[in-house]
Amino acid sequence: MKRSCIFFLSLLLVLRVSADGFHIICWHEPYYEGMSKKNLDNYGANQYGVKQSFYETLSKAGFDVVMGDLCANQGTDNATGRKIGLEVLNRCQKAGLQLIMSVGMYQNNQSKETGNQYRYSDGKLEISKQWLSTLAKHPALYGYFITDEPFMYTYSVVKSSLNGNKNYDWVKERVSLYRRCDPTHVFYVNLVSSEATHIAYNKSSPMLLLNKMKQYENYVSDFGDLTNVISYDCYPFVYRVAGQPRSGVSLKKDWLPSLEVVRNVSNRQSKPFWGFICITKREGIRPETDIKQLRLQGFVNLAYGAKAIQYFKLKESTNYASDGTGLEKFQKCMMKKDGSIIKSVYKLVSQFNEKELRPMGDFFYPAKIENVDKRDRGFSDAYFSNVSGECIVSYFTRNNQRYSAIVNYSYYNNLVVNPHLSKISEVLNHSLEPQNMSETVILTPGDMIIFKLK
Repeated sequence: MKRSCIFFLSLLLVLRVSADGFHIICWHEPYYEGMSKKNLDNYGANQYGVKQSFYETLSKAGFDVVMGDLCANQGTDNATGRKIGLEVLNRCQKAGLQLIMSVGMYQNNQSKETGNQYRYSDGKLEISKQWLSTLAKHPALYGYFITDEPFMYTYSVVKSSLNGNKNYDWVKERVSLYRRCDPTHVFYVNLVSSEATHIAYNKSSPMLLLNKMKQYENYVSDFGDLTNVISYDCYPFVYRVAGQPRSGVSLKKDWLPSLEVVRNVSNRQSKPFWGFICITKREGIRPETDIKQLRLQGFVNLAYGAKAIQYFKLKESTNYASDGTGLEKFQKCMMKKDGSIIKSVYKLVSQFNEKELRPMGDFFYPAKIENVDKRDRGFSDAYFSNVSGECIVSYFTRNNQRYSAIVNYSYYNNLVVNPHLSKISEVLNHSLEPQNMSETVILTPGDMIIFKLK
Protein backbone atom coordinates (compact mmCIF):
# COMPACT_ATOMS: atom_id res chain seq x y z
CA MET A 1 0.00 0.00 0.00
CA LYS A 2 2.83 2.38 0.93
CA ARG A 3 4.60 1.70 -2.38
CA SER A 4 1.37 2.37 -4.29
CA CYS A 5 0.91 5.72 -2.55
CA ILE A 6 4.49 6.76 -3.37
CA PHE A 7 3.96 5.83 -7.02
CA PHE A 8 0.69 7.81 -7.13
CA LEU A 9 2.32 10.92 -5.63
CA SER A 10 5.20 10.66 -8.10
CA LEU A 11 2.72 10.37 -10.97
CA LEU A 12 0.86 13.46 -9.77
CA LEU A 13 4.14 15.40 -9.68
CA VAL A 14 5.06 14.42 -13.22
CA LEU A 15 1.58 15.25 -14.49
CA ARG A 16 1.72 18.66 -12.80
CA VAL A 17 5.09 19.55 -14.35
CA SER A 18 4.00 18.19 -17.74
CA ALA A 19 0.83 20.27 -17.80
CA ASP A 20 1.96 23.75 -16.80
CA GLY A 21 3.57 24.95 -20.04
CA PHE A 22 6.94 25.96 -21.44
CA HIS A 23 9.26 27.90 -19.13
CA ILE A 24 12.27 30.17 -19.62
CA ILE A 25 14.32 29.98 -16.45
CA CYS A 26 16.98 32.36 -15.12
CA TRP A 27 19.89 30.57 -13.42
CA HIS A 28 20.43 31.94 -10.88
CA GLU A 29 19.16 34.88 -8.90
CA PRO A 30 22.00 36.85 -7.22
CA TYR A 31 20.76 38.39 -4.01
CA TYR A 32 22.86 38.15 -0.84
CA GLU A 33 25.73 36.57 -2.73
CA GLY A 34 28.88 36.55 -0.61
CA MET A 35 27.15 37.87 2.50
CA SER A 36 27.51 36.23 5.88
CA LYS A 37 24.64 35.24 8.15
CA LYS A 38 25.70 37.99 10.52
CA ASN A 39 25.15 40.65 7.85
CA LEU A 40 21.75 39.42 6.72
CA ASP A 41 19.87 40.99 9.62
CA ASN A 42 21.60 44.32 9.01
CA TYR A 43 20.57 44.47 5.34
CA GLY A 44 17.09 42.97 5.59
CA ALA A 45 14.79 42.20 2.69
CA ASN A 46 15.51 45.41 0.77
CA GLN A 47 19.22 44.74 0.10
CA TYR A 48 19.88 44.86 -3.65
CA GLY A 49 18.72 41.73 -5.39
CA VAL A 50 15.38 41.43 -3.64
CA LYS A 51 14.20 44.86 -4.68
CA GLN A 52 11.02 44.67 -6.72
CA SER A 53 12.72 46.36 -9.68
CA PHE A 54 15.15 43.45 -9.97
CA TYR A 55 12.35 40.94 -10.48
CA GLU A 56 10.58 43.25 -12.91
CA THR A 57 13.82 43.40 -14.91
CA LEU A 58 13.90 39.59 -15.22
CA SER A 59 10.23 39.42 -16.14
CA LYS A 60 10.66 42.03 -18.87
CA ALA A 61 13.52 39.96 -20.30
CA GLY A 62 11.11 37.08 -20.90
CA PHE A 63 11.83 34.89 -17.90
CA ASP A 64 8.98 33.32 -15.95
CA VAL A 65 10.90 31.17 -13.43
CA VAL A 66 13.97 32.15 -11.42
CA MET A 67 16.39 29.82 -9.68
CA GLY A 68 17.09 30.55 -6.01
CA ASP A 69 20.59 31.71 -5.16
CA LEU A 70 22.96 28.85 -4.35
CA CYS A 71 25.30 30.91 -2.21
CA ALA A 72 22.68 32.48 0.00
CA ASN A 73 20.66 31.79 3.11
CA GLN A 74 17.39 32.38 1.31
CA GLY A 75 14.75 30.19 2.89
CA THR A 76 17.03 28.88 5.65
CA ASP A 77 14.94 27.71 8.58
CA ASN A 78 15.68 30.52 10.98
CA ALA A 79 13.96 33.82 11.66
CA THR A 80 16.00 35.78 9.10
CA GLY A 81 15.85 33.09 6.43
CA ARG A 82 12.09 32.70 6.75
CA LYS A 83 11.57 36.45 6.51
CA ILE A 84 13.75 36.74 3.42
CA GLY A 85 12.30 33.64 1.78
CA LEU A 86 8.70 34.77 2.06
CA GLU A 87 9.57 38.29 0.93
CA VAL A 88 11.34 36.94 -2.16
CA LEU A 89 8.33 34.78 -3.00
CA ASN A 90 6.02 37.77 -2.59
CA ARG A 91 8.08 39.89 -4.94
CA CYS A 92 8.35 37.09 -7.49
CA GLN A 93 4.56 36.79 -7.43
CA LYS A 94 4.12 40.53 -7.96
CA ALA A 95 6.44 40.41 -11.00
CA GLY A 96 4.72 37.39 -12.49
CA LEU A 97 7.61 35.04 -11.70
CA GLN A 98 7.86 31.73 -9.90
CA LEU A 99 10.80 30.59 -7.80
CA ILE A 100 12.73 27.35 -7.52
CA MET A 101 13.91 27.92 -3.99
CA SER A 102 16.93 26.93 -2.01
CA VAL A 103 15.79 26.27 1.55
CA GLY A 104 19.09 26.14 3.36
CA MET A 105 19.82 22.48 2.69
CA TYR A 106 21.95 22.91 -0.39
CA GLN A 107 24.88 20.50 -0.44
CA ASN A 108 27.86 22.75 -1.05
CA ASN A 109 31.54 21.93 -1.54
CA GLN A 110 30.98 18.23 -2.05
CA SER A 111 34.13 16.13 -1.75
CA LYS A 112 35.00 13.32 -4.14
CA GLU A 113 35.63 11.04 -1.17
CA THR A 114 32.40 11.44 0.78
CA GLY A 115 30.07 13.21 -1.63
CA ASN A 116 28.40 14.98 1.32
CA GLN A 117 31.00 17.02 3.14
CA TYR A 118 28.40 19.37 4.63
CA ARG A 119 25.30 17.74 6.03
CA TYR A 120 22.48 18.96 8.26
CA SER A 121 21.48 17.01 11.34
CA ASP A 122 18.21 15.14 11.70
CA GLY A 123 17.08 17.76 14.17
CA LYS A 124 17.50 20.47 11.56
CA LEU A 125 15.47 18.41 9.11
CA GLU A 126 12.66 18.00 11.61
CA ILE A 127 12.41 21.78 11.99
CA SER A 128 12.47 22.18 8.21
CA LYS A 129 9.31 20.11 7.80
CA GLN A 130 7.24 22.94 9.26
CA TRP A 131 9.00 25.49 7.08
CA LEU A 132 8.48 23.42 3.93
CA SER A 133 4.80 23.07 4.71
CA THR A 134 4.56 26.85 4.92
CA LEU A 135 6.39 27.39 1.65
CA ALA A 136 4.20 24.86 -0.16
CA LYS A 137 1.19 27.14 0.20
CA HIS A 138 2.76 30.11 -1.60
CA PRO A 139 1.51 30.59 -5.21
CA ALA A 140 4.93 31.80 -6.44
CA LEU A 141 6.73 28.63 -5.38
CA TYR A 142 7.59 26.43 -8.36
CA GLY A 143 9.83 23.98 -6.60
CA TYR A 144 12.82 23.24 -4.39
CA PHE A 145 16.46 23.41 -5.35
CA ILE A 146 18.08 20.19 -4.09
CA THR A 147 21.59 20.28 -5.57
CA ASP A 148 23.68 21.10 -8.61
CA GLU A 149 25.86 18.63 -10.53
CA PRO A 150 26.00 15.67 -8.16
CA PHE A 151 29.17 13.66 -8.73
CA MET A 152 29.17 10.43 -10.68
CA TYR A 153 32.61 9.08 -9.82
CA THR A 154 31.30 5.77 -8.43
CA TYR A 155 29.36 4.79 -11.55
CA SER A 156 30.43 1.70 -13.47
CA VAL A 157 29.56 0.47 -16.95
CA VAL A 158 27.83 -2.71 -15.82
CA LYS A 159 25.46 -1.32 -13.21
CA SER A 160 24.49 1.88 -11.49
CA SER A 161 26.65 1.14 -8.44
CA LEU A 162 24.49 3.03 -5.99
CA ASN A 163 26.06 1.26 -3.02
CA GLY A 164 28.50 3.69 -1.51
CA ASN A 165 27.36 6.61 -3.64
CA LYS A 166 26.70 8.97 -0.78
CA ASN A 167 25.92 11.77 -3.17
CA TYR A 168 22.92 9.77 -4.39
CA ASP A 169 21.93 8.90 -0.80
CA TRP A 170 22.08 12.58 0.15
CA VAL A 171 19.79 13.58 -2.72
CA LYS A 172 17.40 10.71 -2.05
CA GLU A 173 17.12 11.71 1.60
CA ARG A 174 16.33 15.32 0.74
CA VAL A 175 13.79 14.49 -1.95
CA SER A 176 12.09 12.07 0.42
CA LEU A 177 11.79 14.84 3.01
CA TYR A 178 10.41 17.33 0.50
CA ARG A 179 7.95 14.80 -0.89
CA ARG A 180 6.55 14.02 2.56
CA CYS A 181 6.05 17.69 3.32
CA ASP A 182 4.95 18.85 -0.12
CA PRO A 183 3.90 16.32 -2.78
CA THR A 184 2.92 18.95 -5.39
CA HIS A 185 6.05 20.89 -6.37
CA VAL A 186 9.25 20.28 -8.36
CA PHE A 187 12.34 18.69 -6.81
CA TYR A 188 15.21 20.16 -8.81
CA VAL A 189 18.51 18.34 -9.29
CA ASN A 190 20.75 19.57 -12.11
CA LEU A 191 22.97 16.84 -13.57
CA VAL A 192 26.34 17.04 -15.31
CA SER A 193 26.94 16.03 -18.93
CA SER A 194 28.77 12.89 -20.02
CA GLU A 195 32.05 14.83 -19.73
CA ALA A 196 32.02 13.85 -16.06
CA THR A 197 32.67 10.20 -16.92
CA HIS A 198 36.29 11.27 -17.47
CA ILE A 199 36.37 9.14 -20.62
CA ALA A 200 37.35 11.12 -23.70
CA TYR A 201 34.96 11.17 -26.63
CA ASN A 202 36.55 9.11 -29.40
CA LYS A 203 34.57 8.02 -32.45
CA SER A 204 37.44 5.78 -33.57
CA SER A 205 36.94 3.61 -30.46
CA PRO A 206 33.29 2.41 -30.51
CA MET A 207 33.67 0.30 -27.35
CA LEU A 208 35.12 3.19 -25.36
CA LEU A 209 32.29 5.46 -26.48
CA LEU A 210 29.72 2.78 -25.62
CA ASN A 211 31.18 2.42 -22.12
CA LYS A 212 31.21 6.17 -21.64
CA MET A 213 27.56 6.62 -22.57
CA LYS A 214 26.47 3.56 -20.58
CA GLN A 215 27.99 5.08 -17.47
CA TYR A 216 26.21 8.33 -18.19
CA GLU A 217 22.86 6.63 -18.81
CA ASN A 218 23.12 4.83 -15.44
CA TYR A 219 23.80 8.15 -13.75
CA VAL A 220 20.90 10.00 -15.43
CA SER A 221 18.50 7.11 -14.84
CA ASP A 222 19.25 6.81 -11.13
CA PHE A 223 18.92 10.50 -10.32
CA GLY A 224 15.98 10.82 -12.72
CA ASP A 225 14.15 8.20 -10.65
CA LEU A 226 14.28 10.56 -7.67
CA THR A 227 12.89 13.68 -9.31
CA ASN A 228 9.93 14.74 -11.42
CA VAL A 229 11.97 16.62 -14.01
CA ILE A 230 15.39 15.84 -15.51
CA SER A 231 17.76 18.79 -15.82
CA TYR A 232 21.30 18.61 -17.14
CA ASP A 233 23.85 21.15 -18.32
CA CYS A 234 26.36 21.03 -21.14
CA TYR A 235 27.72 24.30 -22.49
CA PRO A 236 28.73 23.36 -26.03
CA PHE A 237 30.60 26.38 -27.36
CA VAL A 238 34.34 26.41 -26.64
CA TYR A 239 37.50 27.73 -28.26
CA ARG A 240 39.03 25.19 -30.61
CA VAL A 241 42.30 25.58 -28.72
CA ALA A 242 41.89 26.35 -25.02
CA GLY A 243 43.14 29.79 -24.13
CA GLN A 244 43.39 30.89 -27.77
CA PRO A 245 40.30 32.86 -28.90
CA ARG A 246 41.81 33.34 -32.38
CA SER A 247 41.67 29.57 -32.91
CA GLY A 248 37.94 29.89 -33.51
CA VAL A 249 34.86 28.37 -31.91
CA SER A 250 33.83 24.71 -31.95
CA LEU A 251 31.08 22.56 -30.46
CA LYS A 252 31.81 20.00 -27.76
CA LYS A 253 31.52 16.45 -29.04
CA ASP A 254 29.89 15.33 -25.79
CA TRP A 255 26.86 17.57 -26.23
CA LEU A 256 24.66 15.59 -28.60
CA PRO A 257 25.45 12.14 -27.11
CA SER A 258 24.54 13.54 -23.67
CA LEU A 259 21.37 15.10 -25.04
CA GLU A 260 20.38 11.81 -26.66
CA VAL A 261 20.82 9.93 -23.36
CA VAL A 262 18.81 12.52 -21.44
CA ARG A 263 16.03 12.39 -24.03
CA ASN A 264 15.92 8.58 -23.92
CA VAL A 265 15.76 8.47 -20.12
CA SER A 266 13.12 11.21 -20.15
CA ASN A 267 10.96 9.15 -22.53
CA ARG A 268 11.50 5.93 -20.60
CA GLN A 269 10.61 7.53 -17.26
CA SER A 270 7.74 9.59 -18.77
CA LYS A 271 8.96 12.86 -17.32
CA PRO A 272 10.09 16.11 -19.00
CA PHE A 273 13.69 17.24 -19.37
CA TRP A 274 15.08 20.77 -19.29
CA GLY A 275 18.03 22.07 -21.32
CA PHE A 276 20.39 25.04 -21.04
CA ILE A 277 21.60 28.06 -22.95
CA CYS A 278 24.97 29.37 -21.82
CA ILE A 279 25.36 33.14 -22.22
CA THR A 280 28.51 33.39 -20.13
CA LYS A 281 32.00 34.01 -21.42
CA ARG A 282 34.54 31.98 -19.47
CA GLU A 283 38.05 33.33 -19.75
CA GLY A 284 40.19 31.18 -22.02
CA ILE A 285 37.46 28.54 -22.50
CA ARG A 286 34.15 29.94 -23.83
CA PRO A 287 33.51 32.88 -26.16
CA GLU A 288 31.22 35.83 -25.56
CA THR A 289 27.64 34.98 -26.53
CA ASP A 290 25.88 36.03 -29.73
CA ILE A 291 22.63 35.30 -31.55
CA LYS A 292 24.12 32.25 -33.29
CA GLN A 293 24.93 30.62 -29.95
CA LEU A 294 21.52 31.47 -28.48
CA ARG A 295 19.71 29.97 -31.45
CA LEU A 296 21.76 26.83 -31.81
CA GLN A 297 21.58 25.93 -28.11
CA GLY A 298 17.90 26.78 -27.70
CA PHE A 299 16.65 25.27 -30.95
CA VAL A 300 18.64 22.04 -30.70
CA ASN A 301 17.25 21.45 -27.19
CA LEU A 302 13.71 22.07 -28.45
CA ALA A 303 14.25 19.76 -31.43
CA TYR A 304 15.20 16.99 -28.99
CA GLY A 305 12.09 17.63 -26.86
CA ALA A 306 13.14 19.93 -24.00
CA LYS A 307 10.14 21.36 -22.12
CA ALA A 308 12.01 24.30 -20.56
CA ILE A 309 15.16 26.28 -21.30
CA GLN A 310 17.44 27.53 -18.53
CA TYR A 311 19.98 30.34 -18.92
CA PHE A 312 23.41 30.22 -17.31
CA LYS A 313 24.17 32.62 -15.85
CA LEU A 314 22.70 35.91 -14.71
CA LYS A 315 25.63 37.74 -13.08
CA GLU A 316 29.37 37.96 -13.59
CA SER A 317 31.49 36.30 -10.92
CA THR A 318 34.89 34.83 -10.11
CA ASN A 319 34.80 31.46 -8.38
CA TYR A 320 37.14 28.67 -7.43
CA ALA A 321 36.68 25.88 -9.97
CA SER A 322 35.06 22.75 -8.55
CA ASP A 323 37.70 20.59 -10.25
CA GLY A 324 40.50 22.28 -8.32
CA THR A 325 42.04 23.96 -11.36
CA GLY A 326 42.02 27.42 -9.79
CA LEU A 327 39.88 30.49 -10.44
CA GLU A 328 37.20 30.54 -13.11
CA LYS A 329 35.97 33.89 -14.38
CA PHE A 330 32.41 34.18 -15.69
CA GLN A 331 32.11 37.32 -17.81
CA LYS A 332 29.71 39.13 -20.13
CA CYS A 333 26.55 37.86 -18.44
CA MET A 334 23.36 39.93 -18.23
CA MET A 335 24.57 41.72 -15.10
CA LYS A 336 27.88 42.88 -13.67
CA LYS A 337 29.01 41.90 -10.19
CA ASP A 338 27.47 45.06 -8.75
CA GLY A 339 24.06 44.18 -10.22
CA SER A 340 24.06 46.73 -13.03
CA ILE A 341 22.75 45.54 -16.39
CA ILE A 342 25.12 44.76 -19.25
CA LYS A 343 22.90 46.33 -21.88
CA SER A 344 24.18 44.51 -24.97
CA VAL A 345 23.66 41.03 -23.48
CA TYR A 346 20.38 41.94 -21.78
CA LYS A 347 18.96 43.31 -25.02
CA LEU A 348 20.14 40.30 -27.03
CA VAL A 349 18.59 37.81 -24.60
CA SER A 350 15.37 39.80 -24.17
CA GLN A 351 14.74 40.05 -27.91
CA PHE A 352 15.58 36.39 -28.51
CA ASN A 353 13.26 35.28 -25.71
CA GLU A 354 10.37 37.42 -26.94
CA LYS A 355 10.61 36.94 -30.70
CA GLU A 356 12.02 33.43 -31.07
CA LEU A 357 12.44 31.23 -27.99
CA ARG A 358 9.02 31.88 -26.43
CA PRO A 359 7.04 31.30 -29.67
CA MET A 360 9.11 28.22 -30.52
CA GLY A 361 8.97 26.87 -26.98
CA ASP A 362 5.20 27.21 -26.80
CA PHE A 363 4.92 25.57 -30.23
CA PHE A 364 7.12 22.60 -29.33
CA TYR A 365 5.76 22.12 -25.80
CA PRO A 366 2.79 19.87 -26.71
CA ALA A 367 4.74 18.15 -29.50
CA LYS A 368 5.78 14.51 -29.42
CA ILE A 369 9.22 13.98 -30.93
CA GLU A 370 9.16 10.89 -33.14
CA ASN A 371 12.74 10.88 -34.33
CA VAL A 372 15.66 13.29 -34.04
CA ASP A 373 19.34 13.03 -34.90
CA LYS A 374 22.28 14.78 -36.47
CA ARG A 375 22.64 14.45 -40.25
CA ASP A 376 25.79 15.06 -42.23
CA ARG A 377 26.40 16.92 -45.50
CA GLY A 378 24.47 15.53 -48.45
CA PHE A 379 21.65 14.00 -46.39
CA SER A 380 18.40 13.21 -48.25
CA ASP A 381 15.12 11.53 -47.30
CA ALA A 382 11.48 11.48 -48.41
CA TYR A 383 11.06 15.21 -47.68
CA PHE A 384 14.48 16.79 -48.37
CA SER A 385 17.37 16.28 -50.74
CA ASN A 386 21.08 17.05 -50.73
CA VAL A 387 21.23 19.23 -47.59
CA SER A 388 24.49 21.19 -47.79
CA GLY A 389 25.96 20.69 -44.29
CA GLU A 390 25.60 19.30 -40.78
CA CYS A 391 22.15 19.74 -39.30
CA ILE A 392 19.74 18.46 -36.67
CA VAL A 393 16.58 16.95 -38.18
CA SER A 394 13.58 16.40 -35.93
CA TYR A 395 10.28 14.78 -36.94
CA PHE A 396 7.40 15.38 -34.53
CA THR A 397 3.63 15.36 -34.17
CA ARG A 398 1.65 18.28 -32.78
CA ASN A 399 -2.15 18.19 -32.49
CA ASN A 400 -2.28 15.22 -34.88
CA GLN A 401 -0.26 17.11 -37.50
CA ARG A 402 3.23 15.96 -38.54
CA TYR A 403 6.11 18.42 -38.85
CA SER A 404 9.83 18.42 -39.46
CA ALA A 405 12.28 20.91 -37.98
CA ILE A 406 15.81 21.46 -39.26
CA VAL A 407 18.50 23.31 -37.26
CA ASN A 408 21.74 24.49 -38.86
CA TYR A 409 24.42 22.83 -36.72
CA SER A 410 27.23 25.10 -37.88
CA TYR A 411 28.59 28.20 -36.16
CA TYR A 412 30.20 29.51 -39.34
CA ASN A 413 28.35 28.37 -42.47
CA ASN A 414 24.90 28.78 -43.95
CA LEU A 415 22.86 25.64 -44.57
CA VAL A 416 21.01 25.01 -47.84
CA VAL A 417 17.86 22.87 -47.55
CA ASN A 418 16.01 21.60 -50.61
CA PRO A 419 12.48 20.54 -49.57
CA HIS A 420 10.23 18.42 -51.78
CA LEU A 421 7.42 20.95 -52.12
CA SER A 422 4.89 18.31 -53.16
CA LYS A 423 5.14 16.93 -49.61
CA ILE A 424 5.20 20.26 -47.76
CA SER A 425 2.10 22.34 -47.00
CA GLU A 426 3.64 25.24 -45.02
CA VAL A 427 7.02 26.65 -44.00
CA LEU A 428 7.53 28.53 -40.70
CA ASN A 429 10.57 30.53 -39.57
CA HIS A 430 12.06 30.85 -36.07
CA SER A 431 9.25 33.25 -35.06
CA LEU A 432 6.57 30.94 -36.49
CA GLU A 433 5.94 33.37 -39.35
CA PRO A 434 4.82 31.70 -42.63
CA GLN A 435 7.45 31.79 -45.38
CA ASN A 436 7.19 31.62 -49.14
CA MET A 437 7.26 28.09 -50.52
CA SER A 438 10.63 27.74 -52.21
CA GLU A 439 12.67 24.88 -53.59
CA THR A 440 15.71 26.27 -51.76
CA VAL A 441 15.79 27.43 -48.13
CA ILE A 442 18.92 29.03 -46.67
CA LEU A 443 19.48 28.86 -42.90
CA THR A 444 22.05 31.06 -41.19
CA PRO A 445 24.22 29.48 -38.44
CA GLY A 446 22.16 28.12 -35.55
CA ASP A 447 18.83 28.96 -37.15
CA MET A 448 15.77 26.70 -37.36
CA ILE A 449 13.05 26.19 -39.98
CA ILE A 450 9.83 24.19 -39.56
CA PHE A 451 8.03 22.32 -42.34
CA LYS A 452 4.40 21.28 -42.06
CA LEU A 453 4.18 17.91 -43.78
CA LYS A 454 1.39 16.62 -46.01
